Amino acid sequence: MDKQERAHIIIANALAMFMVILYSFVRSFHFIHTGRGALVPLFCLIAAITIIVISIAWIVLKNSEFLAFLIPGTILGAVSLFAFITGGTDHFFIVFLGLISISGVYFSLKYFLRFLLFANTLIFISLVIFRFPLEGYNTPMATLYIQWSVVSLCTLIVYLTVRQGVNRYTKANASMDSFLTMMETTPNMVAIVDEHTRVKYISNELAKFANIERAELVAYRPFLDLFNNPDMMDMMTSVLDNDLDSGDTAKAIIDGEERYYKVISVHLETAEKGRMIDITDVTPIMVARYQAESASTAKSDFLSKMSHEIRTPMNAIIGMTNIARNIDDPQRKEECLIKIDTASKHLLGLINDILDVSKIEADKFELYYHAFDFRKMIHNTINVVSVRSEEKKQKLIINLDECLPKFIISDELRLTQVITNLISNAVKFTPEGGTIRIKVTCGVTPNTLRIDVSDNGIGMTEEQQLRLFSAFEQADASTTRKFGGTGLGLAISKRIVEMMGGKIWIESKLGEGTSSIFTFTFKEIEYEPALEENEEFLEASLPSFSGVNILIAEDVEINREIIAALLEETEISIDFAENGMMAVSMFKENPDKYSLILMDIQMPEMDGFDATKSIRALDLEKAKTIPILAMTANVFKEDVEKCIDAGMNDHLGKPVNINEIIKAFNNYLQ
Repeated sequence: MDKQERAHIIIANALAMFMVILYSFVRSFHFIHTGRGALVPLFCLIAAITIIVISIAWIVLKNSEFLAFLIPGTILGAVSLFAFITGGTDHFFIVFLGLISISGVYFSLKYFLRFLLFANTLIFISLVIFRFPLEGYNTPMATLYIQWSVVSLCTLIVYLTVRQGVNRYTKANASMDSFLTMMETTPNMVAIVDEHTRVKYISNELAKFANIERAELVAYRPFLDLFNNPDMMDMMTSVLDNDLDSGDTAKAIIDGEERYYKVISVHLETAEKGRMIDITDVTPIMVARYQAESASTAKSDFLSKMSHEIRTPMNAIIGMTNIARNIDDPQRKEECLIKIDTASKHLLGLINDILDVSKIEADKFELYYHAFDFRKMIHNTINVVSVRSEEKKQKLIINLDECLPKFIISDELRLTQVITNLISNAVKFTPEGGTIRIKVTCGVTPNTLRIDVSDNGIGMTEEQQLRLFSAFEQADASTTRKFGGTGLGLAISKRIVEMMGGKIWIESKLGEGTSSIFTFTFKEIEYEPALEENEEFLEASLPSFSGVNILIAEDVEINREIIAALLEETEISIDFAENGMMAVSMFKENPDKYSLILMDIQMPEMDGFDATKSIRALDLEKAKTIPILAMTANVFKEDVEKCIDAGMNDHLGKPVNINEIIKAFNNYLQ
């Protein structure tokens, strides 16, 4: 039963009592007037019993629809009893009328109104058609009908009047309930204020924000008193003064944190002038928006910087190539080739850095641990970067602690990358004749090493230091213009060090120099491991592979020319296939001719993956055992795994390195 139905039942109960009392009063007055006053106390007793029955029924059956049948049934019983006691012979009509009204209640549940309508209509029809023409209108039955009609009409008028008021009340109450439910459950901060900006209602969320235990305790307080935060008070003052447009967003500092609020103010067109103010916290939306804008700006900056960084070595390569083509002096040509080589290596290093950053952002950057000679790695790294420091006549001081282990397990390549980056920065930002100190010591905790790279160069401010470990950031724009660089090195180094269980930081003072420090963890081994050979092959000492035939699948002509020139001195025999399909066909025709296959990946007609699978699927014994090595510019870890999954034995990255090729030949051709 909904609220409106319960309200109707309450009215029906009240009107039932009213009708019984009124009918009892009319009949009692009639009996006194006709000299039958002795029946008045009995009528009063019947009326009282009827009222008590209805009251008890209401208490017991308060939430039951059975009350809809009880009301007309009770009245039916009372009136029938009245008629029976007074000797009326026509109470049958009232009983019949009661049954009909109960059936009307059952089907419509508009119990009281239907009861009265049925009662008066049926009595009128019955008496007018059957009794009045025979007995006349001056009979007890006619009198009873007139009395009943008067009582019913009065009750009906009262019912219709009260019902209209109750309907209005229940609708208003339902609207208020809905409003209060909304105020209690809305996640927004909502307030209703009058024309004097005094609070009428606030939502629970706003009460919570204002540190008020209960929202109803703030009625008729000034709205601005809800806000202790000065930014929020200024914001709400702007809203009340109409200085802040509805729907605008404003910023406030809440507990030291920037928050953004969208404020909607709506004037209420009611008898009591006022407005509703909705305050929505849109901080996540605004933060996401600013992050998207920052990402867009960073992307534009990245493209601008990368364009500059890539074009610089490309300009040197193209320029030196044109110069070498147009001069005859061998010495000048050699100088051009050296500069082309330097610019090419710089460009390759830039590309590698970009690839590393992309791996870091994609969370695909991984370390590869193996055993190596730590002291030897330190000396080799310093030897590589010392060439540049010697050119600038800088003093390079190395201090290795005696406690350092000889062999450790870590990622030698990435560790070398971090140390090289720090020393290269020190060389770059230290003037000619300056001093660079490299100190390697044992860390405070076991299996931890610490490396300090200090210089007496230009140094930097604390503000500049905060930006150093972000990709594409340097101390300031003038640093990039004067010294060059992308600002990727320290960002990559930070990621490597953190993955090694250490941390990296900078200690610097402007004009006095900089110390770049990092720690990392390792696993120590007490015995000398069987280390992989990593010797540098010189062109004059390349091994001979005379009598060995290999098949190389490569679709780019210049790449075929380069690899042929690099391997020319090894006296190895090479057959080239211009795509994967040709490689499969050439191997199938003469499988015993080839001892090894170098396979490019991206080729027309058939790529390297499908070509490798096709070769392995051939019904030839050699197809299952011949070494197939990927030789491709696809160098990510997942690329290497795809090559192995396709049936290849190993992976060589482009640009090709003669040392790696010779090392692979030694592994697979002997």
